[in-house]
Amino acid sequence: MRIPLSLYVLLFLNVWGGSIFVARAQDIKKDVTVVKPYQPVVQDFSKINLMPAIADTTRFAIQYDYRINTVKLEAPYTPRTIAMAKLAQETVPVIQNNYIMSAIGNPWSPLLEASFNSGRSGKSSWGLLFRHTSANGSVTMQNSSSRIDAPYRNTFAAVQGKYLTKKNVWYSQLKYQSNTYNYYGIAPMAAPMYVADSFRQHIQKGTALFQMSSLTLDSSQWQYSGALNYQFFADRYDHMENQANINAHVGKLLGAFYGGVKVSNQYLGAAGKNDSSYVNLFTLRPYLSRAGKEWKISGGLNITSDKHFGGTTLYVFPFASFDFVVMPQVMKINISYDGYVRPNSYNSLLEENMFIQPGIFGRSTGCNSAISTTLSGILSDDIHYSLTGRYENVKDQVFFVNAVDSPFYNWFVPVYDDVELIKFETSFAFKLSTKAQLHFMAHYNHFSVLRQKHPWGLPQLTANGTFVYNIQNKIISTTQLYFVGPRYAQDPLTTSTTTLKAFVNLNEKIEYRYTEKFSLFLELKNITASKYAYWNQYTSYRFQAFFGAMFLF
Repeated sequence: MRIPLSLYVLLFLNVWGGSIFVARAQDIKKDVTVVKPYQPVVQDFSKINLMPAIADTTRFAIQYDYRINTVKLEAPYTPRTIAMAKLAQETVPVIQNNYIMSAIGNPWSPLLEASFNSGRSGKSSWGLLFRHTSANGSVTMQNSSSRIDAPYRNTFAAVQGKYLTKKNVWYSQLKYQSNTYNYYGIAPMAAPMYVADSFRQHIQKGTALFQMSSLTLDSSQWQYSGALNYQFFADRYDHMENQANINAHVGKLLGAFYGGVKVSNQYLGAAGKNDSSYVNLFTLRPYLSRAGKEWKISGGLNITSDKHFGGTTLYVFPFASFDFVVMPQVMKINISYDGYVRPNSYNSLLEENMFIQPGIFGRSTGCNSAISTTLSGILSDDIHYSLTGRYENVKDQVFFVNAVDSPFYNWFVPVYDDVELIKFETSFAFKLSTKAQLHFMAHYNHFSVLRQKHPWGLPQLTANGTFVYNIQNKIISTTQLYFVGPRYAQDPLTTSTTTLKAFVNLNEKIEYRYTEKFSLFLELKNITASKYAYWNQYTSYRFQAFFGAMFLF
């Protein structure tokens, strides 16, 4: 077959053109510049359905065919039928508020105490209390082996009542107290001339108290309280005294501060024996306070007018306090600056020293600068503590010395001095176990006197501890230990200084609870039978034992 000429020409052109293209391709640059990265695009896709499509609409109901064969189970015991639960009113345990206690001891020391109380009540409560203690024995005289009679009788009776309303609580109380004892602190050489009936004191007190306070807990509302207290006092030597106290307080939240004012008026007037001694203390204390979550600060002004039979003295001084929680429950600090005015009437002096000269009415004690710091808290669930340091600049501090004009120097009279007083107080409570507890307290007083030689009659150090051991709430042992440091006394004849020795008093009480309502007890006082005198020439009873019983109902 003969090939056409045109086909040869076309083939030649293709070969020649390709060689030219290859030749020129050798001159093309090999560098490639990427303008935009490649991004593939899916133009279209469809979801693949893997679930089969049911085209048939006919419903098919599943049916089960089963059979249960009952089998009786024989239990080795008969189950107890559970009663239906019933809703009942919450029961409150009964409190046994009433009791009668009686005991007898040496030297012929009967004791009788009874208490009656209304118990729990919705709006009101009342109570009665009666107590009588006495002793008819003798003690060893100071610095001698001779003995002297030192009888005493104490009787106390009180009735009280409380009534609650929606806004207030009302409280009232009536008390009567009788105390009989002898001025037996004489020198041994004067014993033949001593007649006990001529130096027997009989003190009687009657007190009526009436007070009211609001139950409002919201500080943005007015909170208030008030009290009226009257006391009549008389002794065997026809010295009498009337005391009337009025106290009121009102407060309210004023913006960010809580403001209030306290007002009090205390009147003490002597009566009988043509005595016109009196003292009237009027005190006004406005204050402001503010509190945060862990702190509280308050302050104000104390204005006190001391009007007495010798004139009028005005005391004006500021007061402030600051409370701060260092560690919740573990440590709290209180720092305060304050002052006070304390009357020294016949009744108040008797409460400090029962052997003072009858009818003494003293001047008031004042302090316009008292600074104190207290640390308190809970170290653990079983240890509680409190530590206090206090400084006072006191005017007319009372001390006691034997009177030189008493027949046997067996009376005390007050003497006064301006002093600087430094106090330290501490208390601890330890829960050693579920059966044992220990309580400890100590007081240290340092007097820097100005005119007197010593702080007559007042101890520098006192301490006491109590250990309670409970055996299954059946046998309860209570051990008490008292320590009183040395005291200074002034000899009434030579005015020389006598030091009264420190002493320790150890007491023990063992109670056996025969039932929840009846118990027996044995109480031992001054177990070591130590011979001591708290006041100069007045020694105390030595070993005493009491056996008694108590019935609760």
